[in-house]
Amino acid sequence: MVKAKNVDRKDIFIVELIVLLFPDQVLCTTLFTVSHCNGTFGACQIMPILVFLMNIFEESLNILKSKVQLRKLFQDMHVEDIQNVIKRVEAIHEEKLREHNELKEQEGLKREAVESILGQLQEKGLTLEDLQATATVEKVRKGKPRQRYQFQYEKEDGTVVDWEGATTGRIPAEFTEYLTRTGKERKDCIIAEL
Repeated sequence: MVKAKNVDRKDIFIVELIVLLFPDQVLCTTLFTVSHCNGTFGACQIMPILVFLMNIFEESLNILKSKVQLRKLFQDMHVEDIQNVIKRVEAIHEEKLREHNELKEQEGLKREAVESILGQLQEKGLTLEDLQATATVEKVRKGKPRQRYQFQYEKEDGTVVDWEGATTGRIPAEFTEYLTRTGKERKDCIIAEL
């Protein structure tokens, strides 16, 4: 046996729950042995446990699809517990029905809108190709748009330069020299907002 690190009661509970839910599984009964006193897992058990956990949802669905398997699963449960499970499943079913109906309604609205637009195109004697030919593809920029400004600075020889840009990002080397020389900030040189 290999000592497993950080094995807590929650891990042991999950393994016990799996064993209770799937007692007829060979992997469960032969490989899910957990020692409660010293928290050790067998080294040869780790891979089969992972394989079993990966298939647990598929097994759950197979059990839920079979009336015989459900009867076997719930044979030792109280009627109140089964009623609680049924209420939860019915609530999930209602949510799914609502989502399905909303999706159908949205698809119907889209279909109506498309039919309306196609009807308008036919009335005006246009085709989809006509629309595609006139459509211009605009470059989509990611992120938020930058505010642009008109800056004015003075070169070392005294000539005044107007430069268009933003308050962040790269700037001309002469502008950097001007800011260093005068001790101003970039915002101090703004003369207009574009």
